[in-house]
Amino acid sequence: MHLFNIVGVLLVFTFSFSTIRSYEAIELNAHSWWQGQQYREELLLSINNKTCTNLPDYYIKRIIAVKAVRNCAQLYDELNCHGNSIQISWFSPSPEDLGVWNFNNKTESVMACQDPCVPDVGSSVAVNNDEVIQIKLHSESFYKGKLYSVNVQGCTHLKESLMLSSQIGSITVPSNQCVLAFVMDGENLDVPPVGTGTDADCVVGIKKLNVVEFRDGMPALDNLQSWGAFHKPKFLIALSPCQCNHSENTITTTPIEETSSLSTKSG
Repeated sequence: MHLFNIVGVLLVFTFSFSTIRSYEAIELNAHSWWQGQQYREELLLSINNKTCTNLPDYYIKRIIAVKAVRNCAQLYDELNCHGNSIQISWFSPSPEDLGVWNFNNKTESVMACQDPCVPDVGSSVAVNNDEVIQIKLHSESFYKGKLYSVNVQGCTHLKESLMLSSQIGSITVPSNQCVLAFVMDGENLDVPPVGTGTDADCVVGIKKLNVVEFRDGMPALDNLQSWGAFHKPKFLIALSPCQCNHSENTITTTPIEETSSLSTKSG
């Protein structure tokens, strides 16, 4: 009986915003088989949000899962960071299954990124926005249970804080629309955290851990319980329209120096 092997590719990248630079790790996973034994191989790369990194030939179109820490990685289905791509951030649903993203065995290149729809640290979303986005919050997964309709315009506060995945199980976002959900940590459903009721509730925190993007077409909007980001209680306090910045920076591609290590486990 053959056992599948998990091959882990560890990418260490620099992630820069404003004057702050932090170092994060991302692990890409592939399947491999070898004589009934399970192998784990790690490939160390250095990548950033200005330079594209092409995967080594061995790993091209073999990536089936991602493990990301807080920041953001952009995966492309062509070399030199061209073609179709997906963003995997700290809050992204189902990073352990790129099949959900329709991106299994497609990745050829990768680079660090900042989510273009989440404002820079410390900046506030627009409060005088003429556009109104009507979203629907469902108390249960798969668009069932109690329904809350919210007209999002500028910094829009909920009448009461609601726990994501517990009190909000699924969300409907109109076609081609995107909203930012501002959240607070809390443990007690009976005494949920509350915001200030001002525009300060829609300001991005230092590490961007207080904001989640919900975009039409994002997988698993019908089942927020599957989102790893919400395994710890997060209460939704306010919403705002996304401010997506699609300006393209110059991307350069550089050769990579590979460092690999191989460990073996008995199958």
